[in-house]
Amino acid sequence: LCEAGSFSVGNAASCSLCPAGTFSGSSGSGECSKCPAGTYVSESGAKGCHNCDLNFALKRRIGMAHCDLCPDSGSTFGTDKCYRKIRMKCDPSFDECEKTIDNDVNTYGVTIHILHAPAGTQEYRSHWQYTLDQVANKVKGFIVWPRKYYDVSSSRNLQITLYDSYKQELTRCYIHTDFVHPYSMHECAASNVKYMKINHSYDERNRREVSLAEFALYAG
Repeated sequence: LCEAGSFSVGNAASCSLCPAGTFSGSSGSGECSKCPAGTYVSESGAKGCHNCDLNFALKRRIGMAHCDLCPDSGSTFGTDKCYRKIRMKCDPSFDECEKTIDNDVNTYGVTIHILHAPAGTQEYRSHWQYTLDQVANKVKGFIVWPRKYYDVSSSRNLQITLYDSYKQELTRCYIHTDFVHPYSMHECAASNVKYMKINHSYDERNRREVSLAEFALYAG
């Protein structure tokens, strides 16, 4: 009998490995099964398939050798469509802000609460502020990646404020990030967004600083 991960056709004396995108979970198989939608396997001879992260991949096709990822680092937000990741820049630009949008979860930015900032600290260093490359008409929400290997018993609350092209406030969204999960996803709907600011929430005024590895905003 052919071992799991392989198959033989009819009375064939030799066994063949299941090709990428398929698997055989038991011995004696006459054919391989395609990986279910939302799963994949890139190597041949697989006994099972791997789950895709469906917050970043679509669950539409079977027999996939790789996850059906949203283009350009987009996110599904748990739906069956992709939301695009919005390009933005720090405004003003400084190192602690740039590290929050450098596409590297191993770097992190730190912002100091304005109440705890040393004398002479520039006001802008108490928050991160961004300008979107273009107006986002239908913002879906955002994903936050916390600082890795930080005190896992700690948590931080952040306030996200979205503004229009005239810098008029559109909405505020509050998030509670923990340091156990690799990222957290939050809906924050708004239209005609051009600017954004991240800072400590009022309830976190006793926290001196907040660390953030990566932040991404998404729109339909």
